[in-house]
Amino acid sequence: MTGQLKHASRPIFIVIALSALWPATAIAEGRAAPPAATVEQLRRHHHGGDWWRITTDSARYEVRVGVIDGTGLAGVEARHKTPPAPDRIDWESIVRLDRLQSHKTRGHVRGTLLGLCAVFIPVANGGSNASLYMFVGGAAGYYLGGKIGEADVHEEPLYVAPTPLLSPVAPLVVANEVAQPETASVLRPIEAITAATAPEASPAPRSHKESEAIDKACGRLSATNLMRIEGNFGTFVGYAATIEPAGLSGLRVETTRRSVHSPGSLDWNRVDRIEVHGNNAGRGAARGAIWFGALGGLLGFPIGAVASDGGNASMAGVVAACAATGAGIGMVLGGAGGAMTSGWHKVYERP
Repeated sequence: MTGQLKHASRPIFIVIALSALWPATAIAEGRAAPPAATVEQLRRHHHGGDWWRITTDSARYEVRVGVIDGTGLAGVEARHKTPPAPDRIDWESIVRLDRLQSHKTRGHVRGTLLGLCAVFIPVANGGSNASLYMFVGGAAGYYLGGKIGEADVHEEPLYVAPTPLLSPVAPLVVANEVAQPETASVLRPIEAITAATAPEASPAPRSHKESEAIDKACGRLSATNLMRIEGNFGTFVGYAATIEPAGLSGLRVETTRRSVHSPGSLDWNRVDRIEVHGNNAGRGAARGAIWFGALGGLLGFPIGAVASDGGNASMAGVVAACAATGAGIGMVLGGAGGAMTSGWHKVYERP
């Protein structure tokens, strides 16, 4: 009888092994190619000079793409000092496509405007050659501003592959009777054991102040923002595909920064703080206005003393005018200088 049970149960173990391998087989089949309309849209908005970031199942590439067709991307050329990429990448291995956008043009403009302010150097010293200072300062600002702006890069999502669905595996039906001699008793059916699933805990209710902070953060954030999110999971640096009052989803890591692995999605009750990466124009303008305003006010005291002795103006009026002039100049210079640099700015903090 024992031998007959062994022979009868052998096919059952084979079926169990094959069913366990079925999900892996479904994943190995890869992703389906996007619809023809999506391919045509990518082709229509693609320019030869664009830099793309291609995320596959095993790597990320920064490349220029020559050909976009129904089977994949061809003529792939990797960026200098980045990992080499294959000449052709098929759609079945592509997870997402992002276009890398830099602020090079904006840096040129801001750098030039800041460099032109060099004309004030000879004017303040009572010298000549103001046009030379303006030309040299503008040229240097154009070059340095372009370099700084080119280094400030963000991603613009182009295509996200749908997650491959696993083929549902039918529950394994095990024969509950094994052929036995007529004298043997029939085996009882094997009862399926279903693991009880614990109900998900509902999120704690939010206070009015917390809801206002979340709504404000949702209005200031977008899918193109590079974010630094802090919480009980660590510090995540990357992008979110969807930002809603219910939470953040489609989180993906920016590989050029130190970050924990993507948690996939986050509820706001797990988020302690969010910072967004951007330029320092506002911060630079505020600091410039304060420092130059204070400097102008200090310079206004000796000027005001001379003017008040002559009876031409009052001390307070001259000091206020000098401080206001200095603050205005500082705001312009500080804003232009800050726009050429970048940093982290707080967008949300749990109340």
